[in-house]
Amino acid sequence: PQRECDGRVQWGNNVRIEVSTRPLQEVGYRPSNRKAEKWYDTTTGSGLCTESDFDLGTVQGTENDKVEVLQTVCGSTQSEVCVEELGHTDTTEWGNQYCGTIEVYDLVEAGSRNRFCYNGVIVSNCRVLPYIASDLEYLQVFIDGKDPYSVMASKIYGGDPDDIKRKAKDEIPPYSTIQRPAGKAAVLGCGYGTGWAKFKDFAKQMGVVLTDEESQQIVLTFRQTHDAIVSFWKYCDTVFHRMIAGDSGYFGGLDGKLFYYDGARRLHGQTVPSIRLPDGNWLHYTDLCYRDKEMPDGSVKRNFAYRGMKEGRVQWIFTYGARCVENLTQALAY
Repeated sequence: PQRECDGRVQWGNNVRIEVSTRPLQEVGYRPSNRKAEKWYDTTTGSGLCTESDFDLGTVQGTENDKVEVLQTVCGSTQSEVCVEELGHTDTTEWGNQYCGTIEVYDLVEAGSRNRFCYNGVIVSNCRVLPYIASDLEYLQVFIDGKDPYSVMASKIYGGDPDDIKRKAKDEIPPYSTIQRPAGKAAVLGCGYGTGWAKFKDFAKQMGVVLTDEESQQIVLTFRQTHDAIVSFWKYCDTVFHRMIAGDSGYFGGLDGKLFYYDGARRLHGQTVPSIRLPDGNWLHYTDLCYRDKEMPDGSVKRNFAYRGMKEGRVQWIFTYGARCVENLTQALAY
């Protein structure tokens, strides 16, 4: 019986290669490939996938499938197809097959939750955020295989990150009860403009009880040591300003072209300011505008606002640059 292909390929506008893949033998699932913004079923009567004009395509088998993949890479200026045969069916630790160096995005079972995966590595928020904000120092933590929570704890409390990680793993206080948990709370909770009061509540939910002064210091430390992320918050404010003005352009990522914003995008007959993601999907900010918001102290502050679903009905939703960063991060990580 045929089964749906477990893996899917995410297409990006900035990818400048064309890849065609096909299994060399009939297998018990139907491969799917994405071209532009539509999905095509490429199964033929013989069970072979022979498409050759994808922007980026691959076939992802299950752990038990014995599949050999023929990868064809077509250069945009070449008249002949360059063929490279891959004679292996190695899998990652998550059971995902390697298909050469093709970028494979899929959902895998990771404990109690399904998580987004890139070539066998879980794509978490704390990995995506530094990439879209071009925080190179933060990215280096993952490249070096370090524990980001222990690294953050060392910035807050001092000490060696590896020592903090080891002692936390051995359940030695305060490394296991305060320092690494606080570092984890900072990594997960401070990346999107959270103030000290909300961060204090967030940390408490994670089992870390902080004083007002401790919470303020942790938030300040995160921002001082991740200035690229703070700068990206501010740039997303600029993106909102430009979309309201009807402008368009690229931003984000290491090359500054990861996302595309368009303040004059037409959707269903109306103008809807939107941001395009690398996979071709869009984040819509319907009726984006400036709107006054009454603050808890009674003052009035002008914020960005758009119409969206909240509490089961369409209403005005206030937003800001750091929340836009959270929207982008969540859209890529899940």
